[in-house]
Amino acid sequence: MPELDLKNIITEGRKEVPQGTLLRVSLGSRPGTVTVHVQLPDQTDWTMYSDLQIVNGTVTLPVKLVFLSHAKEDARFIRDLAHRLLQDGVLAWFDEKELLPGDDWKRKIDEAIESSDFVLVFLSATSVSKTGYFQRELKYALDQHQLRPEGSRYIIPIIIDECQPPRSLRDIHWLRTDTSEWYERLKRALLS
Repeated sequence: MPELDLKNIITEGRKEVPQGTLLRVSLGSRPGTVTVHVQLPDQTDWTMYSDLQIVNGTVTLPVKLVFLSHAKEDARFIRDLAHRLLQDGVLAWFDEKELLPGDDWKRKIDEAIESSDFVLVFLSATSVSKTGYFQRELKYALDQHQLRPEGSRYIIPIIIDECQPPRSLRDIHWLRTDTSEWYERLKRALLS
């Protein structure tokens, strides 16, 4: 049986695989590749990635990380969505789950925005009219968007109730949750 020179498994963007992730690795169908079965923490099903290339002893899983920017008053909707995304193989950075007692929460949030593949900005009557940290997160996400290649999808504004979206998002196409296909459209945007 051929040997695997596999030392590390990471996600896209060179992020670590979350603690508690279950992995089953086998040889791929082509030389220098592996097939990886992944079950992310709290995920009920396994996802299979075939023929992933081993590069310098490392395999990169095509798993996306999204940052969920929201007002705390909208947390119930966000919590449910984070769980749903995870079941579809998308990691969601959600402050309720990720921040631990004693963390420098401002720094942790900034790092999460920087390292995320996408920032989902949840717009509601509460979030758009509220003064405070949601506005700071939005501004920081917009700054990070400027550092990415022109035309790349990074910020995805999601309207969860009737509100007037901020002018700073006028050039980015919004997603409204009041349509039956909104979640499928979101998945397409994240996984394409």
